[in-house]
Amino acid sequence: MTTVGEIERKKEKRKENKNKNKKNNKTNNKNMKKNIKKNEKSKMNRKNKKNRGAEKNKQDMKEWSKTITRLKRTG
Repeated sequence: MTTVGEIERKKEKRKENKNKNKKNNKTNNKNMKKNIKKNEKSKMNRKNKKNRGAEKNKQDMKEWSKTITRLKRTG
């Protein structure tokens, strides 16, 4: 049989844990939001890098075709 003191201690412990969990959930949510923003940023950076490479290739191809046509004309 449990005593009144033990029941009170259990209630108090439960209350403390509830408060701890609340606090942890708050910080977890905050961190999650930060991480989502970071992930979005890095995703955009990766996309931009790819596009930059594609743009460079396009420019190189233009340059190449210009030189080819110049060479054809001059013989």
